[in-house]
This record gives sequence, C-alpha cells and structure tokens, in this order.
Amino acid sequence: MEQPRPNKPLLFFIAFIALALIILFLLIKQCTGGNTTKTVKGTSSNTENIANNGEPLTITGNHTENYDTALSDSPEALIHKVHSLMAKANETKDINPLINLIGKGALTENQAMRLQELARMSQLKLNSTTPYSAVKDLEGRWALNLEGNGPILLDLAKNPDAKWQVNRIKLPAKNGAITTPPTAGGNAGIPTPTPTPDQANAGNGNAIPNPADANAANGNANPTPANEVTAATTVEGFMTAIQKLDPTSARQFIDSDKISYAKIAGLCIIFEEGKYKLAEKRAIRQMFLKENSAGWLTAVNSDNSKTNSLLGIVTKRENMQAPWEITEVNLDKLLADYANRFSDGDIHYTPLIQNPKGGDTLAIYFDLDSENLTTRTQRQLSIVANLLKNNNEKKMTISGHTDALGSKEHNMQLSQKRANSVMKFLTQQGVASSQIDVTGYGKSQPRRPNTTANGADAPNGRRANRRAEIILSF
Repeated sequence: MEQPRPNKPLLFFIAFIALALIILFLLIKQCTGGNTTKTVKGTSSNTENIANNGEPLTITGNHTENYDTALSDSPEALIHKVHSLMAKANETKDINPLINLIGKGALTENQAMRLQELARMSQLKLNSTTPYSAVKDLEGRWALNLEGNGPILLDLAKNPDAKWQVNRIKLPAKNGAITTPPTAGGNAGIPTPTPTPDQANAGNGNAIPNPADANAANGNANPTPANEVTAATTVEGFMTAIQKLDPTSARQFIDSDKISYAKIAGLCIIFEEGKYKLAEKRAIRQMFLKENSAGWLTAVNSDNSKTNSLLGIVTKRENMQAPWEITEVNLDKLLADYANRFSDGDIHYTPLIQNPKGGDTLAIYFDLDSENLTTRTQRQLSIVANLLKNNNEKKMTISGHTDALGSKEHNMQLSQKRANSVMKFLTQQGVASSQIDVTGYGKSQPRRPNTTANGADAPNGRRANRRAEIILSF
C-alpha cells in the first residue's frame, strides 16, 4: 500500500507566494503614496505661482479696485494677520499679499510704493518684544512697531455687519517721523488732533510743520486730523440738534437736496418718543474717511434699553474748502429698534414711512373709527409745527386715510376729519393755514392689506392704515 506524500513543501510554497504578494502590494502602495504626495506639492507650487504671478494687486495700484479690505471678528485677529504678512514681506520682499489684506479703501498708490520701498530695504522688521500694540485712549487705532523706524498706524473700524477691517493707514516718513495720532475727546467721542512734538516745541522758535506736508512726505493722501474733526463735528452738531428735538437747527448740517425735512422731523419724533440719546462712550465712530467723503456709525440708546442702536451717516463736501454736509442717514436699525419697543415689532407702524412716489413721509396714527389726536400724536405734531413755523414759505399736504371697515362714504368723511384734525392742531401751534393743504382718501390707499390672503381680518394691517400722512414740500 502506497504511503501518502507529505504536503509540507506545498504549504511552504503557498506561504512564500502569499508573502511575496503582500510585500509587492506594500511596495506598490508606498510608491503610489509618494507620487501622490509629490503631485499635491507640485499643485500647491503651481497655485502659489498663479497667485503671485497671475493677477495680483500690483504695487502700482492697477488692481486695487479688485480687492476688498480683509474682515475679521476682532481687531486683534486682524492686526495679527497684518503682522504675519508684514514679517513675511520683510523676508521675501513680496508686498502684494500685505497690500491685498489692507485693502482698496485704506491704501493709496503712493503708500503701496512706500511699503514696497520699506520691504526692499528690509525695514518692515517689527519689534520682537512688542510687534504691535493698541494706541491708548483711541479705540480702533493700532501701531505696528518697526525696528529703527517710526510706527505704522492702522485705523480699524467695524463695517455694518460688525466685522473689523482696515480703514486707513499712516506710514512713517523717510526720516522716521510720523504725525501724532488724534486722541478721543468730547462727549460724543469725536477725535480731536493732538500736537506733534514739533508743534509742542514751537514756543522755542521751532517751525510748526503742516500736517498735510507731512502726509505728502509719507505718501499719504488721507485727510489730515483737522479735516477728520471738521467732518465729525458736523455729525455731532446734527445729532445734538436731533437730541434736543430741534429740526430747524438740524437743517443747517444737511444737504437739503439729499436729506428730506420729513426725515429730520421723523428722526426727532423717534428720539422724543423713544427717549433716545447719544451713547456716553464712542457715540460717533468713523467707518471711512476720504478727501471729500466720510462715513460714520452713530450709537444711541435709551434709559430702558440695554443695547445701543445705530444710525449710518455719510458726510460729503464739494472740495477741501467747502463745508461738510450730511448727505445720507440710514435709519433701518433705529427704526427696527423703535418698532420692537413701541409697535410690537411692526416696522410699518412708525412715524417715518416711504412715500410710494419717492421720498419720506411722516405718518401719525388714529384709534379705530376716531379722528381725535392722542397725546402721542400731539407730541409728534408739535415737532412738525416747530419745523414749519420757521419756514413760512414752505407748504405741506395732509392726507387722511382709513382701514376697510365701514362704508365707502363713512370712510371718506372720516379720512377728511382726520386730515382736518391735524391741520387744526398745527394752526393752533402757530403754523399758517395758507401753508397747509388737506385731503381725504377714505380706504382707497391702504399701506398694508386689511385682510389676509385667505380673507381673514388683519388687525395689524388695519392699524397701519388708520393714519394721516404729512408730505413736506421743502
């Protein structure tokens, strides 16, 4: 009988083949991984070359308008980004990433060239102990402390979305000098200029340099601190008049072709009823500052409000010799705050509304089926009367309106009575009747639907429709 052959050699052979396959698989994987890594690195390098050599923001400023200022959630984070790119620019001499970060609104072509010069001479090296620091008593101003040179000053500001961005930059002159930054002053937090060391020594017979000359030497085209103060003072004067419920005084600060008198009166009414006042700290903050235009965020609050509400204001002037005038006032956030506090969040139930034909219109509201003025509406109309009494040649139109309840005839009569009630009160306040035209439209011109889409009653809509509108023909 045959003996079976041992199968050990076969087992060894199979094991050897399996081991070889495993080793081969690992070698292939390693090679593939290496190639993949090289490919990724190559791609990164190519991307870098495209970013640097394709369409960068050039030193000549040709692409400046294609970039926005970088935004950050905190001033510290933004300054840290600037610090990192400045240190890199000092090593690589490539200033474009830093220029891109600073952004189009803060940097002129001359300043870009000055930064390039500092980088080329390796003079963007920051102090190793304190590379950057906040400027004391001036919120939003930071200093980048250069070694052996004057500091680079950055003014940071929040945009309407509460993101921090670079607003403007001041560079050291070639001799290392720099104009001393303004410090905060005044109840409204308006910046005021501080004398430079040279100006402080003027009593010793030293000449006082012109800040504009210093800016020109620095390559800065930004307005001088004195111009900044003048623009901010215009905003402060306007807001102070509004706070005093004095629309006549507020008029002197506006461009009457851009700002309606209805908006001024409406703003006074909102301040009176909401008991608003300028915030105690940093009430007026600069958003941007250019040679002939500047933007401001104005913070206001009231006794029963824990948070500030904001107004956006733009000031402009025709030239360096012309006075600053307010050309835009954005009340969106203030009206929203007012509506939340006084009309259950209904933004349509406010004293300042948009006229369908364009412009601003004042609105006062009536109780159901009533033409009587409430204490609230009398206070509002007193402000309107003060504006009209000082402008005898100006006229106004009062239109009465109703909701949809009741017959057409009843509502037409009621709307006329409402318009007459407003006229009667204004004439009692000293406004000439010849300045006033009145008319009633009944229920024919609702501002909001009186019923819902399915036909149900809409009380909030009807409340907004029970009104008299005042159009100031100024």
